[in-house]
Amino acid sequence: MPRKAPAKRRRKVEEDENPKVGKNQKVQTTPPTQPSAEEAITNPPPMQLHSNPKVSASAVKGIAPPPIDNGDDDDNDDMVPPPAMMNHQNNSSKASSSPNKESSPVKENENEATEEMMEPEEDEDTPSHGGGGASFNILLVCLLIGLGCSAGFVHQRIAQDLQLQLKGYQQELLHTNEEMALLKKESNNVAMISEQVDQVRSELIDLVHEIRYFARQQLKAKFGPGPIYQVELELEFPPGEQEGELNLQYMTVDLDGENMPHAVLTFMQQADAGLYHKRGFGFHHVGDHIVFGSPSFGIDELTGNEFGQVWEDSGHARLLFHEHSEVVPHVPYTIGFSGRGPDLYFNMMDNTEAHHEARDPCFGTISRGRNVADYMHSMAGTLELGDWKEMEHPVIIRSANIILP
Repeated sequence: MPRKAPAKRRRKVEEDENPKVGKNQKVQTTPPTQPSAEEAITNPPPMQLHSNPKVSASAVKGIAPPPIDNGDDDDNDDMVPPPAMMNHQNNSSKASSSPNKESSPVKENENEATEEMMEPEEDEDTPSHGGGGASFNILLVCLLIGLGCSAGFVHQRIAQDLQLQLKGYQQELLHTNEEMALLKKESNNVAMISEQVDQVRSELIDLVHEIRYFARQQLKAKFGPGPIYQVELELEFPPGEQEGELNLQYMTVDLDGENMPHAVLTFMQQADAGLYHKRGFGFHHVGDHIVFGSPSFGIDELTGNEFGQVWEDSGHARLLFHEHSEVVPHVPYTIGFSGRGPDLYFNMMDNTEAHHEARDPCFGTISRGRNVADYMHSMAGTLELGDWKEMEHPVIIRSANIILP
C-alpha cells in the first residue's frame, strides 16, 4: 500500500510551486487578445475554472480539461494543457479564494499546526493487522456466542427445575391446607362430640340417681323398710360317706339397701324369681383371693333350656350399670357381682383396689357361715399367689331364701 507524504512536506512543495502573493501586491492580468483561427487551433486558450471561493485549490488540482476535437485524429487527440498553465490556474484560484490567508502569515502557521495535529503521521514501524487478527476476532466472537448460548441453556434448565420445585411446593401446600381444613373440621366435630358426651354423661348421672332412688323405693315397698336386707343361701356340697346323703351347708348374707340399692334389688329379685332354686348355679373355681360361681351347670327341668339361657330370659340377669360405693368396700367375706352379673364371688382377702378398677359391685357381707366360705376356698388344694384353680366338685346353691323382718 503506497504511503502518503507527510502533510508538512506536501504543503512545502505546494508553496514552492505556488508562491504566495504579498499583502499589498495585486495580481497582474493582461487583457486577452483575440487569437486568430490558426492560433486557436494550435494553441487553445486556457480553461476557465470556476472561481467560487468555497471550492479550494486542492479540489481542482490535477483535473485535466476535456479534450478538444479539431477534426484531426492523428495529431490532436487527448490534448492536455501544459503544467505551467495548470500551475498558473491553481495560483489564480488560490489567490482569489483565500485573500485573508495572504494577509496573515501567523494565522496561517497556526492553521498548519492544527492540520498537522489533525493529520497524524503514519509511522513506518507501526505494524498493520493482517488476516490472522481478523480470524482471532471472529473466533473470539464465536466463542463468546457459544458461551452465551450455553449459559442461556443452563439458565433455562435451572429455571425449569425451579418451576417444577415451586409447583411441587405449591401442591404440598395445597395438600397441607386441605389436611388442616379437615383437621379443623374434625376438631370442631370432636369439640361438638365432647360437648355431647358431657351432656350424655350428665344425663346418665341424673339417670343413675333416678334408678337408685327407684330401687330404694321398690325395696321398701316389696321387702320391708330396710336398709339392711338378709338372704339365706342353702349350699349343696359333695356327698358324704353314706350313699345318697346330702351334705348341706347354710350361709346368711346381709345386703346394704341404702348404699347399693340397685345391686341389692337385682339380687333379691333373682332370689324371689327362684333362679337359685335348683337352677344349676354353682361355685366351681377358686383363686388365691376369691371363690367364684356362675349359672352354667345342667339343664333346667322345668323349661328344658340350659340354666344360663333361663337366667337371660328372666330379665334379672344383669345390672343396668356398675354400681359402686366407698361405704361398702371389697374386704374379706363380702359378696358381689362380677361385672354386671349374674356371676357371683366371695372376697377371701382385701380386693378393694383390684375390684374397684374392674368395677365389680360389692353389695353385702357374710354375717353367718364364714367357716363354710373357708371350706369352699380350701377345696381346690393349696393355693399360691395368682393361682386360679377349678374345684373337683362344684358347690351348688340349692336355694336362696329372703328373710323378711
